[in-house]
Amino acid sequence: MFNSIAGRLSEKRADSVCIETGGVEWELAVPARSVDDFGALGDEAKAYVWLHHYEDGMRLYGFPAKEERAVFLELMKVEGIGPKQALRVLSGIRPEALDAALESDDLAALQRVPGVGPKLAQKMLLALKGKLVMHPEEAGQ
Repeated sequence: MFNSIAGRLSEKRADSVCIETGGVEWELAVPARSVDDFGALGDEAKAYVWLHHYEDGMRLYGFPAKEERAVFLELMKVEGIGPKQALRVLSGIRPEALDAALESDDLAALQRVPGVGPKLAQKMLLALKGKLVMHPEEAGQ
């Protein structure tokens, strides 16, 4: 449906950004540690997006890179992780560090992420080890 939104960065908050494009201002939920990756207010910005449509609303999630969105989508495949929890995980750990923790079976590193306890860390390890694509050009994207 939507792949990306590009326009002028009009607002930055703790866990969201607003991008104005074509007279429409889009509010995107983003990982808290990625807010500054979108640039300075007034700059041109691009966000790779995912739309969550649920029973009584919609929420647009945004990411500064395709790889980060891909990790977000993979996280949601883990039992017990929905979009809010996946965003929370990415707010607590960069995708590269998450991949490294998974590849080295580092449950302690996963458990340091806010909201991730021992059971969820184990589920993440079992579901995601070897599945995160950190370099899309290597995967033919």
